[in-house]
Amino acid sequence: MFTPEEREDLVKAIVGLAKEAQPALRDVPDEDIARQVRLPSSLEELRERPPAECCALAFALLESGKWERAEEILVHTEPRARESADILNVKSLLARLKCGRGELHESMDLYKECVRIAQDTQNEAELARLYGEIGLIFSDRGDYTRALEYHRKSLEEHSRLGNVSAQATEYGNLGSVFRQLGKSAQAKDALENAIALAQKAGDEGAVGKWHGHIGCVCLAEGDLAGASASLEKALALAEKVGDRMTIASVLGSLGTVHHEKGDDDEALKHYEAAAEELGRIGAEPSKAVWIMNIGSIHRGRGDVAKAEAAYKDALAIFERIGDRHRIAKALLNLSFLQQQCGNTEQALRNCAKAEEYFTEVGDSRMAAEAAAARERLGGG
Repeated sequence: MFTPEEREDLVKAIVGLAKEAQPALRDVPDEDIARQVRLPSSLEELRERPPAECCALAFALLESGKWERAEEILVHTEPRARESADILNVKSLLARLKCGRGELHESMDLYKECVRIAQDTQNEAELARLYGEIGLIFSDRGDYTRALEYHRKSLEEHSRLGNVSAQATEYGNLGSVFRQLGKSAQAKDALENAIALAQKAGDEGAVGKWHGHIGCVCLAEGDLAGASASLEKALALAEKVGDRMTIASVLGSLGTVHHEKGDDDEALKHYEAAAEELGRIGAEPSKAVWIMNIGSIHRGRGDVAKAEAAYKDALAIFERIGDRHRIAKALLNLSFLQQQCGNTEQALRNCAKAEEYFTEVGDSRMAAEAAAARERLGGG
């Protein structure tokens, strides 16, 4: 069912997700956990496994960038899950996948169906989770008003249910949206609430994660000393609990601090370390984001060949996955590089394609930025 390369990437992703979800596993060597992973060898064998297990496998495939494989498993699992609570997980994973591909209307239709099922079955915990997931999608697409609406709904539901860890997550998500809106004071307030609740829940990994987000708020404010302090605190906590996703994220953000200080050698080292860390756990989509940052450092230095190679590496990952939103970002970066080199015709083509994809996935802010870049190139 899986090629040897797919199996290797998938096992990496499963090990990483297991450690993220279960702190007790973080000191266990990766190879010991990997030996416990039993992947199906065929669709027939997959059909014998419980829908919940199939959903967990599909989630790991999504995280490792194997979207077509994830869809194949979800489509085969859906008929067996229709009469169980697992149908919500199947449909919400399909909704997430379709959103990533830019099939926004189909995605939101699936999410609406999930919300209806959760309401009809009075599955309050699932309803709260769905609201948070929808909020993340609106945030990723730049619709911050609706992102705030859904994160607040999720927070309200989780508060009513007394789920402290989930409340921490939603305060953190609200802080991230406020940061994107440039509302630093509100962002810090929300993130401090997230930290306090994560501490109450005894989740050191989440405490570290949200300290990292405060570092990013400080970075956006131009407070490089405050950013460094918060990010170093986040890194120490993430390393203590073995949270590799947060380690990678913080390393990348520290790279941006070094870039803002004018030390691009250190910035490059940190971006490369972030990408390498994500590669170890099979998180290809996140890895590609930092590869784009590597490209931007090379572009700033005027090293066209290295910048182009990095942008194209990232673009290839996003195209393989089918993530149109990130494909658009990579194309826009390529167009800036091509414009810098005087290759106006190619820059114009990539800019127009980026604008088209941003529009398709509903990111009006980035679509406007791409349109403005296209007009500057003379493609009005």
